[in-house]
Amino acid sequence: MKLGNFLIFLLLIVCSCKKQDIILINGKIVSPVDEVVLIYDQYSMTTDTIRVNQDGTFSKSILVSDEHLGSFKHGNFYIPINLKPGSKITIDFDTEDIKNHDFTKVAFGGKGSETSAFLVNLTKLINGAVHDSCYHLKPDDFQNITENIFKKIEAKIDDFQTENLKETVIIEKMRFMILAAKTNCFFRYIRYNAEENDTSEWIYAFKQIVNNLPKNNEKYSKEISVYRFFLISYFETDIKNNLQKEQLKRFTKKHMNRNIDEIISLNAPEPIKDALGNKILMPYSFYSDSIKVIVKERYKELVKNTQYLSDFEKTLYVLEKLKPGNGPPDFSLTDINGKSISLSALKGNVVYMDFWNTRCGPCVSELPFKKELEEKLEGKPVIFLSISIDNTKSDWEKFVKEKELGGIQIYAPYGRNSEIVREYAVKGTPTYLIIDKEGKIVDYESSRPSDSKAEKILLQLAMN
Repeated sequence: MKLGNFLIFLLLIVCSCKKQDIILINGKIVSPVDEVVLIYDQYSMTTDTIRVNQDGTFSKSILVSDEHLGSFKHGNFYIPINLKPGSKITIDFDTEDIKNHDFTKVAFGGKGSETSAFLVNLTKLINGAVHDSCYHLKPDDFQNITENIFKKIEAKIDDFQTENLKETVIIEKMRFMILAAKTNCFFRYIRYNAEENDTSEWIYAFKQIVNNLPKNNEKYSKEISVYRFFLISYFETDIKNNLQKEQLKRFTKKHMNRNIDEIISLNAPEPIKDALGNKILMPYSFYSDSIKVIVKERYKELVKNTQYLSDFEKTLYVLEKLKPGNGPPDFSLTDINGKSISLSALKGNVVYMDFWNTRCGPCVSELPFKKELEEKLEGKPVIFLSISIDNTKSDWEKFVKEKELGGIQIYAPYGRNSEIVREYAVKGTPTYLIIDKEGKIVDYESSRPSDSKAEKILLQLAMN
């Protein structure tokens, strides 16, 4: 074969392979609540962003190496999908139809979409399998009800397998999903009902059920959310019990060091150890200085996931810039009335800034105190600036108008994924900051409106 023909032959092979590895995801959203659709690939720890057009349509080809589970996200809606190379999945829905997170009303179409459609129905069955009231039943009654419910769900998979004999990969995962979900129910029952000194037979029987589920399947711990959440809860509970036996007081240096030691020594999939470690890193800004020192010294022992490490190191960098006396990052965002607001333009006033969202209980409970504080400081050079990181802009708009919230109300585009959240290292809500008249940070993670210290600091700065 001549060199030129051989190169063409190789190029055709490469193109053919690439085509097989591509998934086309398209569709139309009626009443979209965001400008983008995100495809979360927990397996490879990647995210693809798809722009939603003005007419609600979206389309993009994404590269996938092998078949695995993922999530389609729009606003605060997470729809499970099966990412299988060569698929062409169409996803159509009206956000009004799925606002209660009933994704069975989503219309799937195209090659390879049948598995995603069934996956959505299966997820609904799993999520509604055992009602919380069942955890108050007697052990025998709980076991009978739980076993019967999951037998019926298994029968649904049997029917799907009969009609889709070639879908061996996803069917195997679905069966594991059922096993993990059922095991989690028995694990939750133990946690709700067992006393440490209880030696009754049902505890032994239920613990055997929990112990029979493999705890070391790294691949499934990435893909199957119900399994991942179970493992995180299982090992977290195990560590908590160990530290309680040692009678270690929480939020002390010894407790933090032992907690980190326990996570490092776990016989668990690395993604689970990373997830547990990241739960320690996430609230870093809330820790006391002595605990911060320990976490900062040991975080590379605790977490191996490069994304988690990168996020934490960015947090450290941002928090260094947010120390008292420094100027906060400037921004320009649109308020509830459509007016452009920049932080720098508020210089000359004391700014009491908070990050919040409408689904945050502590945020909402602070609103009456905040209103009272606004009234007390009326006429003073104090500006109340609230930045919502809700996933859905329409939820924020409706809430602000219905509650007639005062101050400057701003929405951060893309919610928790917005640039301002990263620039201010916001890891939880509510988060409050106080900025003086010179535009310098006085306090990061300052007191909430319900704390009298907030009024005292604001009033003192306003009078200077």
